Amino acid sequence: TFDNLLPQGRSGDPANQERFSRVNEVARAFAAEPKGWFVLSGPSGCGKTHLAAAIANECLGRGSPVFYITTPDLLDHLRSTYSPGNEMPYDDFFNQVRNAPLLVLDDLGAQTGTPWAKEKLDQLLTHRFNSELPTVVVTIVPIEQLDGRLHTRLTDPKLCQVYAVEEKQLSSPGDTGGLELKLLKGMNFDNFDYKRVNLPPEQRENLEQVFREALSFAQSPEGWLVLVGVTGCGKTHLAAAIANYCLQAGKPALFI
Repeated sequence: TFDNLLPQGRSGDPANQERFSRVNEVARAFAAEPKGWFVLSGPSGCGKTHLAAAIANECLGRGSPVFYITTPDLLDHLRSTYSPGNEMPYDDFFNQVRNAPLLVLDDLGAQTGTPWAKEKLDQLLTHRFNSELPTVVVTIVPIEQLDGRLHTRLTDPKLCQVYAVEEKQLSSPGDTGGLELKLLKGMNFDNFDYKRVNLPPEQRENLEQVFREALSFAQSPEGWLVLVGVTGCGKTHLAAAIANYCLQAGKPALFI
């Protein structure tokens, strides 16, 4: 809630404290009268999810309906509706999300970048954009790094308010071991092709499994992850994707 939110956030940097205080004020104003889209970006742990949840709770406290869900959970629910015997058909669930009076979509950018996932997110956000339905979007990915259509939606000056809750230097030669930011941006999970048509079925299946293991490790790094394979198999791409994911989440990463 707004009541248990630190007014200046969790950062020790005075500039970020001032920034958080301003975002807190506009978030309260949006919660009082939700109109358009309210977009929050910033590294992991900066308080953007707390702000989004506070908006949702403020509206719920007034009796206004709110649909809150993370992007990975949304896609998991959509996939599960295809299962036999599922109590809520796909169309019913998807329409419930598409037409929610206020939708809070957390963790945008944390989902796997499959064509199916991109298509469903595009359908959802395009509908809400065209209908100008109140929507709160939370992302750890810097807005300028989102793909073209999504970037256009989230930065529309007529509909969207966009705020960086905390600005953090993602990388420098000293903390990335010399790996250029351009290279990190170019090697991510979204553009890793694990469905290579030139591979035998068993190798494609193994590559997809390794991709999912690497993504899971990036989301919660613990222990060691060792990638082996012949030249050109994608192991460096996946290693760089892990580093890129962690840096975007505000976590230190060293690539040497």
